[in-house]
Amino acid sequence: MKKAHPPVLILLSRYLSLQYEELKRYLQILELEAKDLQDEDVDILYTHNLLASESLKKIFALKKVIDPLKREYYLCKPGMEDPVSRISTSIEELRIACQKRNHLNRGKAREILEQYGKRLAKTRLPKRSVYAVSGGPERIDIRT
Repeated sequence: MKKAHPPVLILLSRYLSLQYEELKRYLQILELEAKDLQDEDVDILYTHNLLASESLKKIFALKKVIDPLKREYYLCKPGMEDPVSRISTSIEELRIACQKRNHLNRGKAREILEQYGKRLAKTRLPKRSVYAVSGGPERIDIRT
């Protein structure tokens, strides 16, 4: 006969699965951002950044639900084997991969901004306006 799982464990498993899927999606977005940074495609990078922000909001919202469920389950079943340890381990590995990719993306973005800053600093503005007319007439005859 199969053991019945408490409702808390079923909910916890569902939310952990949702969190795992959202972390996978976030990692994919971070990889797309890395490509955007390499291509220096600002418009698509902005779009991917918005998607990443939405994904992070979902991840944190899920975490707010998961943490109390974990506490509740462990209070009900003290000393029991952790039935969600595999998915929890997978989630932790994905979280670490996301942090590494995010760190690399930020470093690349910082390098690109520094390069643009150096290029801008080297750019010299003309001392006179390029629209100023030199040696031309000062008065215009409008009587014609």
